[in-house]
Amino acid sequence: MQRLLNLSTKGASKNLAAELKALRELGPHAVITTNYDNLLEPIFPEYEVVVGQNVFRQSALVVGELFKIHGSISDPHSVVLTKEDYDAFERDKKYLSAKLLTYFAEHPLLFIGHSASDPNIRSVLYDMSRMFTPTTSLIPNIYILQWDGTQNADSNPAREHVLEVGDGITVRIKSITADSFDWVYKAFGIGGTMEKVNLKALRALAHRMLNLIRTDIPTKNVQVNYEALEHAISNKEAFAKLFGVTNLGDPSAANANHPYTSGMLAKQLGLPHWTATNKLIARVKADTDFDMKSFDNIYHVHIKTGETSGSKTRKYSDTAVALLMKVRDGEPYEVPADVMAVQLLAK
Repeated sequence: MQRLLNLSTKGASKNLAAELKALRELGPHAVITTNYDNLLEPIFPEYEVVVGQNVFRQSALVVGELFKIHGSISDPHSVVLTKEDYDAFERDKKYLSAKLLTYFAEHPLLFIGHSASDPNIRSVLYDMSRMFTPTTSLIPNIYILQWDGTQNADSNPAREHVLEVGDGITVRIKSITADSFDWVYKAFGIGGTMEKVNLKALRALAHRMLNLIRTDIPTKNVQVNYEALEHAISNKEAFAKLFGVTNLGDPSAANANHPYTSGMLAKQLGLPHWTATNKLIARVKADTDFDMKSFDNIYHVHIKTGETSGSKTRKYSDTAVALLMKVRDGEPYEVPADVMAVQLLAK
């Protein structure tokens, strides 16, 4: 275990560092590993780590999860190591497969670091094959990536693998063989990166919606106006209001909650001019991808002040003052997940 704890990507070679960078920028929907080590956590810091049997307790699989299905050294009791551990894992595997099949069916699946003959690969493919009727079929969106240092421009590796996965079922999957994974990760990441998506906010919003539907409404902890809900679903602006995404139409309410103009905000922060506050706001966006001035929120509103449509002013709250003070002083700060979620909906 100590050897695994000491594993690190620090000091990686130039080629390996490039591969790790490409893997990070790939932004997969989810990562599933049988490794016990903690090498993936720094690569995907925004992903929620789900260890071992905890996958069964997840109320919903949303996006940005890192599943360590054979356990983790951070929880030694979760590690699948002995024959008894593997026997128990095999008994429960069908529940794990059922939980993860939605990922496999809806997203490309890339196996990395396994041989095509690996029993774990065959087991997953057997579960996948049950979704298809032909005895031998090419399972769409399934790839296996294998390293071969002898590959060059003249190489012609196999593009498919035909595998016997059990019960007389034979499947075909796509195969990629390369001496560097850098270009492979970049190819899979084209048009599908989640680099600008706040995964924590997205998960928080999804889980709140799930709790509302599964718990709050059935147990009558909330009152539901179904007529208003039906109307909101058919109207983009009304639907946004369900999540608190709306412009403030009451100037008096805006003045009460957001009393500071740009100049007054600068004064509250001890800065000479409002342009200096804009630099702090820009720093928040660079650090967290939260664009404070892009929509009305707990920090900022953009309200109409005259008869013409172009007559507007920006107002800021005490919450904005507190946040920007931390930015100004170089202190740690965090934008609440629910605010980040509203930003996603406001785009």
